[in-house]
Amino acid sequence: MPRTKVLAMEFLDRHPADCARILENIPVRSVCAFISSIRPGPAAAVIEKMVTAHGIECVQCLDSKTAASVMSEMKPPQAARLLRAMSPQAQEKILELVPSYSRKLIQKAFRYPEQTVGRLMDSNPFCFAESVSLSEAVKKVKSLKNHTLHEVFIVDNDHKLTGMLSVSALLSSERSSPVQQVMTLSVPYLSARSSLVSAAHYSGWKSYGSLPVVEEDHTLVGVLKISTIMDHLEKHRMDTQQDDIMSEMFSMTKMYWIVMAELMGSVSGEEPNSEKAEGMNVKGN
Repeated sequence: MPRTKVLAMEFLDRHPADCARILENIPVRSVCAFISSIRPGPAAAVIEKMVTAHGIECVQCLDSKTAASVMSEMKPPQAARLLRAMSPQAQEKILELVPSYSRKLIQKAFRYPEQTVGRLMDSNPFCFAESVSLSEAVKKVKSLKNHTLHEVFIVDNDHKLTGMLSVSALLSSERSSPVQQVMTLSVPYLSARSSLVSAAHYSGWKSYGSLPVVEEDHTLVGVLKISTIMDHLEKHRMDTQQDDIMSEMFSMTKMYWIVMAELMGSVSGEEPNSEKAEGMNVKGN
């Protein structure tokens, strides 16, 4: 192995987070070429430290077999964090190649219960590592197309939420400073496993239209807009009302056939047959 490659691997093993920050500023194809040339374990260690958007790009640029090998070496919550932000087709393609034991652990960490914040959130929040300079942050924000951002989230090397930075403050700050110096430290957030009803009443919406979503260990896993919650709850309310109407209609139908059976029995001189009535009700349903 060339001495430069040995040095690169030594740096990666000792400083995966620093390596991730460097690779985030290199074209993704070059990063993939490097990732493909090293063992899955070290590759997983550095991709875990990348912010979600870069980690996804990296994994999706790899061939499916290599991506699955790298994913199987990741901690299940970190692998799940990246998979949630991929399309269902990409998720399935990778997971079917991951060894069964690792796949079960990843899938266990992947899903959130119905009617919780985690099921409704955007799993690819725009964020920066707290060590990034403001000049780098400004460059990345300006490179975005067809995106309207008001705030960006700041995470540490383990993807734990540490702060928030308004885009207006970012663009007007001294460019040589790290984002840590200008970010807001006290950030309202939602738990991924909170119910949507409780989340809708959270006081943090008084200040922000979008809030970060975190896991129990404070790992940033998504972002959710208040409009998304309200639209979902309104649709759920309408669907529930529709179900109540249908239930009432079925009850009325059942009553109708029971009465009809009794009337028919009285006309024919037969005793009312409850089993027959219930059978007619089934047909009516």
